[in-house]
Amino acid sequence: MLLSLWSERSCDHDIRPVKLSEVKRCDPGQIHHVRVQLRSYKPRRLHQVLKLYCSKCSSLLDVPDDELVAGLFSEACRDSGSCAPPPWLFSGRVNVPRDSSGSPNRALSIHLSTQLMSEGKTKELVFLMGSTLEETRRLAAGYQNIVPVRSSDSHLALLDLSAPFLFRGRKRYYGCKQCSEAAVREPRTDGAEVIDEKVIAEALGVQLLQFILLMKLELQDATGTLDVFLWRDAELFFGVSAEDAAVDQEAQRRIQQTMDALCPPGGNAGKRPWLNVCLTAYLGEDDDGLNQTCYQICHTTATRASSTQSEPV
Repeated sequence: MLLSLWSERSCDHDIRPVKLSEVKRCDPGQIHHVRVQLRSYKPRRLHQVLKLYCSKCSSLLDVPDDELVAGLFSEACRDSGSCAPPPWLFSGRVNVPRDSSGSPNRALSIHLSTQLMSEGKTKELVFLMGSTLEETRRLAAGYQNIVPVRSSDSHLALLDLSAPFLFRGRKRYYGCKQCSEAAVREPRTDGAEVIDEKVIAEALGVQLLQFILLMKLELQDATGTLDVFLWRDAELFFGVSAEDAAVDQEAQRRIQQTMDALCPPGGNAGKRPWLNVCLTAYLGEDDDGLNQTCYQICHTTATRASSTQSEPV
């Protein structure tokens, strides 16, 4: 038996599979089961698949690249004049760990919550001032949460929200410019077992953006093709979280291997497996603002099955 990549539906809809031509004749608001091949997909590059989504205003943004973020940090470094931190912060200095190139040590300003210090949680949260992106990344290995800050009118302020407002290890978190009312405030940790990105975002008045995976797939059967989105259930489909895919090479490799198996490079249709897919049809808008029927893959997981399958009749 050949090992073929298939997909499994996890829904409990009691409906018969239909052809794509029938799907296109139906009104929005319906669920469809189809057996299809993946003819093409885009974007092809993983960094373009990752997006930032605001659950409040529904805005969808590209993840800023390192060049842009590094520029924002450099700008904040130039503007890092003297400022008076609020009374709930204790100010100090920290040496940046050397990198592999042996660059000279640099001491940076940090500010720690006096409340957390009194609880022995000096590594839980620091506000870091005057650092480059690379220095922030190196320091993130030694602290649970790092919030980059700058001087604004002699007060501490967050960086432009195009940059991450929080570093947690290798993970970065972004805020929505439109929905945030950002300010440096003391987090309320009463009752919080862990000081995580949600606790910090709420304290800082930041509307947390969610990492998502977004792809446009062209499905095909004997009756034609259909463009569909893979979005809300993309994590279920790939078996990885978008947040992990942003930093973890194994998660990235799993996504790429899945797409290579579903749509092998070279375009040989005979090598593409047949997939059992659940689709939902909904009313959306095109680029001109006109109503159109859109389709999204849901309740479907990519998996491997030990069997050889031919085209469904």
